[in-house]
Amino acid sequence: MRYFRCALIAIAMFLFASSPILAQIRGVVTDATDNTPIAGARVTLRSADGNTSRQTHANGEFSFETTNQPKDVTLHAYGYRDTIIAADQFTTSGEPLPIKLELNIALHFDVTVTAQKKLEAIQDVPVSVSTVRAPEIESRAPSGLDNVLRYIPGVSVTESEVNIRGSSGYARSIGSRVLLLMDGMPFLSADNGDVKFDALPLFDVERVEVVKGAGSALYGSSALGGVINVITRRPASGTHVAIMSTAGEYDQPSYDSWRVPGLGRRFLDGDIGVSSSAGDNAALLSAGFKRNEGYRLGDDYYRLHAFGKFTHRLNESSSLTFSGLVANEDHGGWLYWKSLAQPLEPSDSLSAINGRIHSLKANAFGKYTATIGNEILADVNVNLIHTKFTTDPTLPGGPDGNHSTADALNFETDISLPLTVAWYLTSGVTASYQTVASDLFQNHHGVLLGLFTQSEIKPIDFLTITAGARVDHIQYDQLTSDGQISPKLGISYQLTPEWTLRTSYGYGFRAPTIGERFTSSVISGFTVRPNLDLKSERSNSWEFGSDVSMEHWKLDAAVFYSTFDQLIEPTFVSSQGSPFVQFENVTKAEIFGHEEEIEYYPFADQSTMFRLGYTYVYPHDLTSGEILKFRPRHLLQAHAETGFHGFSIGSDFRYISSYETYDTTLAIQFVKDGDQRVPIYVLDARVGYTFNASEGWPVELTFQISNLLNYYYVEIVGNMAPTRSFSLQLQTHF
Repeated sequence: MRYFRCALIAIAMFLFASSPILAQIRGVVTDATDNTPIAGARVTLRSADGNTSRQTHANGEFSFETTNQPKDVTLHAYGYRDTIIAADQFTTSGEPLPIKLELNIALHFDVTVTAQKKLEAIQDVPVSVSTVRAPEIESRAPSGLDNVLRYIPGVSVTESEVNIRGSSGYARSIGSRVLLLMDGMPFLSADNGDVKFDALPLFDVERVEVVKGAGSALYGSSALGGVINVITRRPASGTHVAIMSTAGEYDQPSYDSWRVPGLGRRFLDGDIGVSSSAGDNAALLSAGFKRNEGYRLGDDYYRLHAFGKFTHRLNESSSLTFSGLVANEDHGGWLYWKSLAQPLEPSDSLSAINGRIHSLKANAFGKYTATIGNEILADVNVNLIHTKFTTDPTLPGGPDGNHSTADALNFETDISLPLTVAWYLTSGVTASYQTVASDLFQNHHGVLLGLFTQSEIKPIDFLTITAGARVDHIQYDQLTSDGQISPKLGISYQLTPEWTLRTSYGYGFRAPTIGERFTSSVISGFTVRPNLDLKSERSNSWEFGSDVSMEHWKLDAAVFYSTFDQLIEPTFVSSQGSPFVQFENVTKAEIFGHEEEIEYYPFADQSTMFRLGYTYVYPHDLTSGEILKFRPRHLLQAHAETGFHGFSIGSDFRYISSYETYDTTLAIQFVKDGDQRVPIYVLDARVGYTFNASEGWPVELTFQISNLLNYYYVEIVGNMAPTRSFSLQLQTHF
């Protein structure tokens, strides 16, 4: 018995000695520049058991429990340098090891969350993406986001309608083939389905991402030509106050006959914002105004706007975000000029000089983010968009003019998780409810439901394959419903650390908006009739591209081809000699072209930068054999900036070839000299100086000349674009 007992003890001691010891690896990952937590970074632990991957929580923390010889931990966050830390660097006490990641500046990496609905390096995305960050937005002193978009390669803006690579023409702000998002959620009105540029909080924008090509596989309707995501900034740590104000004046036309007596021509705007954080809570609040007397008679505006954002960390793995905005505008009812001899005066027949439009836009947004089980990222998003406009009575003392009140309630929930080290899955559900009450569109409501999924597989380190699809169901009132399946496929192949090839295919569709389907009214002399038989637009989009990033320069090039079916366009129809406007499915079309963009940084500190982008587009109407209306073939954008000893100097140039085809009925029958058009050449220049930069309270003054050459051109029929203007901007923060 004694020997048996000794044998049991010996076996127990052997098992204890040979069993692996449980070790805990913990860390917290932050940005080396501003110390903010990096959520969603991929963390891989190498040990004798193999590799195990996790993602960092909302507060940047991660943890592993390993039982067999941990070797090292690799951290990979898009846009940052990969970092490898030996296992023995982690403390045995279980306290998280602070880890700071450096931006990958040498290769000019940028990141996007829009293209794949998750944080990713642009070099790993199989479609073309452009980003514009806050400093560049602020330096242009824009009156709205539309002025920022005009300088992105492949993008043109016709008044307020965005055209990406020829996907859109001009439909008087009804319907958009480019989906606008704010913080990842739709920001289009429920009635017209258009972009409300004046409501966007540019003072609090962190960056703008533009995805070119069909995006319906992730975002559904309206992403036919691309997606624009306006990402607002996070509240900063500590307490900060920022102030910005711009004052300026439009120059007089060169021709005395064009000058309008008594026209003010001045503009002024101002914004103030405060950001503060305490513990698990952070908030920012901003408000501002814009007053513009206009460079044309009857085209002035007043704007007031406010924006707020609040974040709360519930625990180490979950957080809440709330934001809201409100914008109010009162502007003149300008539509078209009187004639080319009087281009700054409105047409008498449209009575625009006495008409005014009052509009209100509001948006409420909520987001819940959580990390489940160290691996699954889950988001729940909801936003409500409210728009309202009214017009003054046509006759003094008469009834109100056209009006509309519209609401869109949007919901989305999605999850992202690594199924294996090399296989990443993103899936989600979306829903939208739209309601409209209007004398233009009558009373209608719509329901949009969507289900999407996307897999990203890396069978080898330098190859990424993305495949996904989305199912949508759309119904307005009791009309026949419409459904659509939108697939996508993309491949990104990294030849070297600096050189990547990509190719992609995407299916796109856009359902008719309430405005396109139901408008029935006489608007400024034009009779518009409804068309209940409108069908959804559909497209197929292909792209092959490549990008190369070196120490001092970056080159991106792409060849693209798209087909469109059942395009919706406003059309003049004649019935018994009386013309009227109706939205119709008019044509099949194809668009192909190429795009090149190069950036050059001559110095290591990147204080000087040059960028040149060129896009060629061939937008072919397969039905008529003509070029599609209001689509330019050639676009060129150039940007240069430098800074030294507190000075900053910058310039922007854009060239857009003139439209080859346009709406001849509108241009000839209704608008005098409406067929006049020229190529667009616009040069902007600015110089700035920063005072007190070393004292912690910098004050930056910037003098800017927009349309330096005072070049006269039109973007749409009978509308001369802004003349030369001079402005002085003051900006400070403390």
